[in-house]
Amino acid sequence: MSSPKDTAISKYLQGFDNLDEATAGIITSEISSLKTGIASLTETFDQLVTKTGHLKIQQLGIQVLQANLQQEDAELKNAKISSKAQALQRKLKMCEKERMQHQKDVEEQHAALVTFRDGFAELSLGSLQALWRNKPSDSEQLQIFQTKLGEAMGRLEESKATEAVLSTELAAERYKFKKLASRLAALEGSIDEKEKALKDKHRELEKGYYGNVQKLVEGRVSDEKAKLADQLSQAEDKILRFDKLCAANKELEAKVIELTRELTLLQQAKLELEQRYKKREEEGKVFRQGYDQLSNDIRTLCTEKVELQTEYDEVKKQHNQLLEQQRQSNSG
Repeated sequence: MSSPKDTAISKYLQGFDNLDEATAGIITSEISSLKTGIASLTETFDQLVTKTGHLKIQQLGIQVLQANLQQEDAELKNAKISSKAQALQRKLKMCEKERMQHQKDVEEQHAALVTFRDGFAELSLGSLQALWRNKPSDSEQLQIFQTKLGEAMGRLEESKATEAVLSTELAAERYKFKKLASRLAALEGSIDEKEKALKDKHRELEKGYYGNVQKLVEGRVSDEKAKLADQLSQAEDKILRFDKLCAANKELEAKVIELTRELTLLQQAKLELEQRYKKREEEGKVFRQGYDQLSNDIRTLCTEKVELQTEYDEVKKQHNQLLEQQRQSNSG
């Protein structure tokens, strides 16, 4: 049957698996590193529990030795060497008291480490989930806007190139138009002069030639006007196309401004997310320092345990020597 602590850490580990699946493996390596670190903490805690169990077993052994010592103490009192037995008894009680205090400290450190492990797992999972809910979405939207902005800029450059070509063509057409207008004005002046001359000639040639000359003049004027009208229509079409391109260019420029503004907002949101991430990273460093301090305390406790074990072995050795002296005195 699993304990509540095992259930808690299993819940966080399952949360990491769910987050890995939700992110489609984007941060698999980071999640794996976190799970490995938490598993390492769990193994360390299990070793600490095992050491605590060994301490309890040693406590039972000491209790048995105490019972034996009490019996031997009675025998030693009869042999008039009870002072050494009492000193040994006091030292043994002192060792037992220190051992119990260290065992209590180890259990408290174990509880604190378990709390730290669960808190660290919860904080890490929460931080990753928060980053996944915010940052990837913003980054994806930012990439879309950057793509759209690039396309818009490309269209804008194409429009500018087309505008330059059309501007050149329009300038040429305007020059042609001016030349044609000048020619038309010259022709109209020439026609007026020719009409006047023809009228004068008509008065001279009232017979036969008047009709043919008038038709010829009107035909030539009509042809010239038709040519000029066609050229003028072509120039107007090109001007209209240029105006449409200018309007489209203004629309593209407005879209570029809007996309640039949205890109700026997204960059600000990205900076805020990076600041939040740095803050979470600093909190992780603080937790790591706390864990290192706890590890140092555990190593200190282990060192003290070794010293107590050495003292216990020395006491036991003295006790055996005392028993040996008793046997020798009884045999003597």
